[in-house]
Amino acid sequence: MLPQDENTELHSKLSHLKEVLGAITDMMPDRHFVVDEDGLILKRFGNIKVDQFYQMYEPNSVQELTTPENVKQTMIQIGECLATQNVVTFEVSSKLSDIQKVKPEVTGPTSTQWFEVRMMPLSFVIEQKKTLIVSIRNITESKAAEQQLQELVITDPLTQLYNRRYANEELTRCLQRFLRYKTPITIMMLDIDFFKMINDTYGHDAGDLVLVELSKFLQDNIRKSDTIARIGGEEFLLIMPDVALKYVKPFCQRLVSNIEKFHIPIAGGNLTLTMSGGLTEFTASDIDVETVLKRADLALYRSKNEGRNRITIT
Repeated sequence: MLPQDENTELHSKLSHLKEVLGAITDMMPDRHFVVDEDGLILKRFGNIKVDQFYQMYEPNSVQELTTPENVKQTMIQIGECLATQNVVTFEVSSKLSDIQKVKPEVTGPTSTQWFEVRMMPLSFVIEQKKTLIVSIRNITESKAAEQQLQELVITDPLTQLYNRRYANEELTRCLQRFLRYKTPITIMMLDIDFFKMINDTYGHDAGDLVLVELSKFLQDNIRKSDTIARIGGEEFLLIMPDVALKYVKPFCQRLVSNIEKFHIPIAGGNLTLTMSGGLTEFTASDIDVETVLKRADLALYRSKNEGRNRITIT
């Protein structure tokens, strides 16, 4: 047994250490839980900033923390963490309205919130059950920034349509789906007729306005499942999944005809324009995206050579 003075000093040091550790965890952007293998919360600590999380009653189990779908995933991860004795990290998202056991007084953001969950096994057993530390961090802001950056990478800054990079990625996905499931994919390459003349006559600001307004028109006149992208200066690509060329041909011809009736207001009056198109579909002999694009481009070239304001099918 330690002498009284040493015992008092040890108790004081432990008390100070506990206070320091508590202050550190309170300042961290994480909420920590000691959890057993069944998901029962044995202790909670850290994150005194309530704006980082839903301001809610103290949950007694992981089942009360999130949505039914996330609970299932969390319990699987708890099992993996304890079985492998390794740290496990994953992400979940939820809305306040979707949390299973929310009391009326619980408040928080109504939008979807993203959380990073980290689990680390502990060495001790409580009531014959294995335990682990579960740390949760709200990463909604970084997720939003990540999504915004991703949108910048795949979006044309002028028209807000998808850009060539995204179009190529989508075509690759479509080709893989076509080769695997044989579901039809049709694409149409579109190009504004005499666009250089528009720029030379009315100026580049008018040319930009034409691109913006035409992009809105195209976006409003295609199916929700279709993808329209600006892949060049005045060139666009329409990707139409799950539809064969013979069925989509009348729609594409009507779309090009309606463009001729579309009026764009500019200084001094209304500007009209036409577009030419090259229409093709994926075939069993297509081994890569470039093959399909080249075929559509050749069809577009024929439309230009044969008088413009038309669609050529190949």
